[in-house]
Amino acid sequence: MKAKLSFETNYDVVVCGGGVAGVAAALAAARKGLKTCLLEKTVFTGGLATTGNVLIYLPLNNRQGKQLIFGLSEEFLRACFKYGPGTLCLINDFTKPHQNLFNPASLVLSLDEILEQSGADIWLDTLVCGAKLERGKLLGVEVENKSGRGLVKGKRFVDATGDADLAFRAGAPCETSLSFLSLWATEANSQLAQEILSESGASAAHLLSAVGAWDDGSNAPKGMKKFSGVDSKDVSEFILTGRRLLREKYKEEQEKLGPNGRAKKFPAGLPAMANFRTTRRIEAQTVLGNGGQFKHFDDCAGLVPEWKRGEEVWELPYSALVPKKVKNLLAAGRCIWTKDAAWSVFRVIQAAAMCGEVAGLASALSIEQSVSPDALPIGILQTELKKRSFLLDVRELGIQQNAKS
Repeated sequence: MKAKLSFETNYDVVVCGGGVAGVAAALAAARKGLKTCLLEKTVFTGGLATTGNVLIYLPLNNRQGKQLIFGLSEEFLRACFKYGPGTLCLINDFTKPHQNLFNPASLVLSLDEILEQSGADIWLDTLVCGAKLERGKLLGVEVENKSGRGLVKGKRFVDATGDADLAFRAGAPCETSLSFLSLWATEANSQLAQEILSESGASAAHLLSAVGAWDDGSNAPKGMKKFSGVDSKDVSEFILTGRRLLREKYKEEQEKLGPNGRAKKFPAGLPAMANFRTTRRIEAQTVLGNGGQFKHFDDCAGLVPEWKRGEEVWELPYSALVPKKVKNLLAAGRCIWTKDAAWSVFRVIQAAAMCGEVAGLASALSIEQSVSPDALPIGILQTELKKRSFLLDVRELGIQQNAKS
């Protein structure tokens, strides 16, 4: 039996998911003067960057040292160090480890502050659990929180859940992929404490302590299966297995440090959400996959450098944010339609934030123009993006031939 609704409310733009993509989308819409709501299932903003302890802000520039990402992504990078340790490095050197390591809790405080100043309403501890549609148009989101089950209506919606939860519940076609086991924790140890006390430039209050696989699958536990981020049993197994591996790691390392080993090195923070890299994403009007490097799209909404070596540059086509079959909805972050190498490029913090800004701005502009997001004239969006210093044509960089050779 369908649950009775306890409340109903209305907004111009409703953003589902309070990770960096969702925060960027909400900010972009709110700063355009629209009544905006951000729905987040946890009690923290920042998503995997904060709740998941993914404390490395990857470069905004390519290997040639040219900054390619601007706007809210740069604003968030600067915000990482407002209430925490570390030194801002706007242009990263790809010959060295990425310098922008931040304290996750400090970034939460900064994102909260930025959102509050924008006037956006922040709904924490609120779970998206349903969608209301009429003739293929999304009209509202059903949520559950301490007030009960309610309906949050809107003119436009952004799915920044990371798992395409809203799009899936609205009936949009989606694809799923499995993930290697991974857990990112933070660590405190005596050496780090000495660095902080001596003011020798410790880059964060904690160190990264990771178990499981890296992005390419290396370091995956032998014989370990890949997990589904949209299967409840797999999600629990993924989390518990990761914590078991971390427990075994500290048991071994602390024993090596002697009788007081547990005081010299220990976990300082565990992720409060599963560290899945790839789960579910929408099927959109355009898919971005292998071979999309250096390709120009007429509806380009930004450039993203590949973050491992900085050699490749990708354009973000706006149509990769527009789901099939469902109107009034855009996707942002890792649940846009990307595949293979493109998914790895676009799911990380700086790219997700840029994508969220595009989705929030497009939502606002589509309301101003009285058109659905899929019908928004791309020139109107691109004009606004250029005002934010966005680069919109990879060909103007003049680096394609060098990068491929």
